Amino acid sequence: MCAICGIVGKDTGDKLYNMLLTLKHRGPDKSGIFIDGEISHGNLEDLTMPQGNFGLGHNLLSIVGSEVVQPLHQGRIVLVCNGEVYNYSQLHSELEKEFNYDFKTDSDSEVVLALIKEYYNGSLLKTIPLVAEQLDGDYAFAAYDGKDLVAVRDPVGVKPLYYGNENGLFGFASEKKPFGQQE
Repeated sequence: MCAICGIVGKDTGDKLYNMLLTLKHRGPDKSGIFIDGEISHGNLEDLTMPQGNFGLGHNLLSIVGSEVVQPLHQGRIVLVCNGEVYNYSQLHSELEKEFNYDFKTDSDSEVVLALIKEYYNGSLLKTIPLVAEQLDGDYAFAAYDGKDLVAVRDPVGVKPLYYGNENGLFGFASEKKPFGQQE
């Protein structure tokens, strides 16, 4: 269990920090942020939160192996993911062989990023359904390419993903709590 969140609006840095702080119980080990093109990883309390108009956040719960702090990025595509991809090994092998993808980590989340990169045709809205067809697992993730934000969860909805719009801000998160609602 990790936490993902994102926010779009004016002066999002402090709001993103508060969302991550509220979700810290889902991932207390490390945190990562993407705000208006800047990525930082580390302990949540030590991260500098620039003010911006768009932010993604991730709290890591390190369970097995060398879990990777997110957001992950490849070119202009940025990803935050909470999930477990069951067919990770198969997809990893196929992406290495067929597309010569050079994996930087052993994270199943990087497989999602690699699929997005390989299917990307200038539109995340058209790419993400192709990626989701390939995934067998429980997941919620959000991808951003500098123009579009797409957030998706597995077809069964095992990994939660909530969203809301209030006071000129749009946000999404792994729980309702960052929006001031109790679960």
